[in-house]
Amino acid sequence: MAEINGYTTETMLAGLLFISALLTSCSELAYAPMGGPPVGEYAPGTQPYGADGSVTDAQAIAVESLAWPQARADIVGGLGYPTHMTEWADYYSYQGRWLVIRYSGPEAVGYQYEDK
Repeated sequence: MAEINGYTTETMLAGLLFISALLTSCSELAYAPMGGPPVGEYAPGTQPYGADGSVTDAQAIAVESLAWPQARADIVGGLGYPTHMTEWADYYSYQGRWLVIRYSGPEAVGYQYEDK
């Protein structure tokens, strides 16, 4: 068996296979593709954080005055976690309606209000 810097061929091959498997498993994109279903088609009950997900009047006004696009982390930082979330939208409860933040990949691209 060949040995390089104290490592045998078997050890080096095992290490290469491990690294190859690790890199292959990390090759998926970390954000949603552009497009998606209409905003109103969210999945009720998808509330993984147990968050209230409501916004105040001041927060709603702040959303209306934002320059778009915004980073998802900035939206969550300003509004907190939503009541419901899909790959393409976050749903915040606001005065009996939904304040819906739309996403394209990792960026928030706009908002709209919807009836519950």
